[in-house]
Amino acid sequence: QVIATTEGPREFDRTESNETTAKQGTFWFFALRNSSHIGKEAWASFFGLIGRPPKSSSMRAPPLTSLRVLDLSGNDLDDDQCAFVLQLSHDRYSRCGLEQLDLSRNSIRRGKQVAKVLRVYAEKFRFNQTSGIRMSEKCWKSSLHTLSLASNSLHEGSLALEIFALLKHNAFSVISLDLSNNKLDNADHQVADVLGGSL
Repeated sequence: QVIATTEGPREFDRTESNETTAKQGTFWFFALRNSSHIGKEAWASFFGLIGRPPKSSSMRAPPLTSLRVLDLSGNDLDDDQCAFVLQLSHDRYSRCGLEQLDLSRNSIRRGKQVAKVLRVYAEKFRFNQTSGIRMSEKCWKSSLHTLSLASNSLHEGSLALEIFALLKHNAFSVISLDLSNNKLDNADHQVADVLGGSL
């Protein structure tokens, strides 16, 4: 299922050959849901449209950096794929402008790569947990403020606990976070201890 929304009216340009071409408005919302049949190469190509990958030599902004809301729920994306999207949204130079990201109903599971991306962002731009030094308020901040990781079998690893730990000192700069339906009740005491010390 694909849904895309643009902002701004469609404009028409007439070329020198008198051919009429349409200019689309700027995309701000895109949903690609329940498409587990899409292969990894196709996903990699799509991700390259929403932000410039690290170490990319291209100076051009990818065509979908205008996106503010992206829904990729129910696509069976794995830890590496979800981590790549999150890396784009937490990279100062990717030009990715996502504000809301839905990665629910995918297959992050143990989430080692997702945890690494969030940890690197926090230590570089928010709060260095090793040294205990808070980054300057003037330091760059990811535009992402709403994230859903619901229904990703996070009980198989420690990602949820690491995210809770990042909430301390506001090291993970989100205002809305959904971790529901991850069977975290199986680790009630551990979750409560970490979350209690983070808020």
